[in-house]
Amino acid sequence: MNNHLRTFVVAIVCLFQYMVGFAFELPIHHEDFSTDEFKDPTNTTADWNTGDSELKLHPFTYSLLGSFETSGFAKNVQTSDFNAYVADGHAGLQVINIGDPTNPSLEGTYDTPGSAEDVFISGTHAFVADGSSGLQVFDISTWWSLELVGSVGIPGHARGVHVDGDYAYLACDTDGLQVVDISNPAVPVLVGSYVPSGMAYGVYVAGNHAYIADATNGMRVVDISDPTSPSHVATYPIAGNVFGIHVAGDHAYVANFTAGLLVIDISNPSVPTPAGSIDTPGFAYGVFVAGNFAYIADANTGIQVINITDPTLPALSGSYDSPGTAYGVHVDGNRAFIADDDGGLIVIRTSDLILPDPLGSINTSGTSFDVQVSGDLSVVVDGTA
Repeated sequence: MNNHLRTFVVAIVCLFQYMVGFAFELPIHHEDFSTDEFKDPTNTTADWNTGDSELKLHPFTYSLLGSFETSGFAKNVQTSDFNAYVADGHAGLQVINIGDPTNPSLEGTYDTPGSAEDVFISGTHAFVADGSSGLQVFDISTWWSLELVGSVGIPGHARGVHVDGDYAYLACDTDGLQVVDISNPAVPVLVGSYVPSGMAYGVYVAGNHAYIADATNGMRVVDISDPTSPSHVATYPIAGNVFGIHVAGDHAYVANFTAGLLVIDISNPSVPTPAGSIDTPGFAYGVFVAGNFAYIADANTGIQVINITDPTLPALSGSYDSPGTAYGVHVDGNRAFIADDDGGLIVIRTSDLILPDPLGSINTSGTSFDVQVSGDLSVVVDGTA
């Protein structure tokens, strides 16, 4: 049967079904999910939500791939190539081989003089926010043999670090934002600071601005177009405690401790405005954005994965309850790496989470009533057209 004849046959079948429906006044039910009258409880696996009048997918539960119990208390993590670099509190920097994520193994370790709170990988160097011992810089070109190549003392307690170009930006508790020139990693130099009231816990740099998670005052926006002279741009007050921040596009995603995830529109950094929010069951401590999802390190309830396809309407997509206390998370490809305090490093699979993507569309000239598919063809009964 050639394609033209097949198309004609399918069209006749569709038209016949359509005309029979009218001739015999067959009942047509348009389901709006406001009641469960027509729900098949045995075969319906999705959430038939009469409250929202929607059919929803249940949140995903992620699966454990592997774990490694570090010798300290894992506070944050970043990955590079086949390694995960863990800021491990009093145990310093731990390098974990994740080439086989089902069996992570220790590759190297360096006991820093302070307490490793955060780590940022840039090129062949790892930059560690080391609490009262400031910034520690490691050469990781030979990751099986960590080499400390530079360090600099800075005011306050270094809790967070973000590297951009030749500068490292550190969130230093009551000493605000400290800026270090790292153009020569062996000789890091403190060159600038911004010290408002409050407690700087996290920092994220995007363009000419640094966004600070201020535990007691919300989100601060700082102009760093001249890194040696950071200047105030705006403060977005937030009730509660803010510990983590991640910027993606025109939005800042803030871990708001007892209030979950807060999304702030920063399309105009001088005037941040609320965009959306969603509470989480635990205590939101860290946040990492990858694609259409925000991964929340939710302390005692592990990882909460939030769909942010529409930042104004964030929605829970999945979760994983880690054995320890999730303080930090980093996503690399289809895996999430959790800094789980006394639980060490936890690796989970994220590839099970799939959003349907439209492949194509066509606007027909009439009003579509029905469609049938046969092989590579779809035939639409298109009303008056």
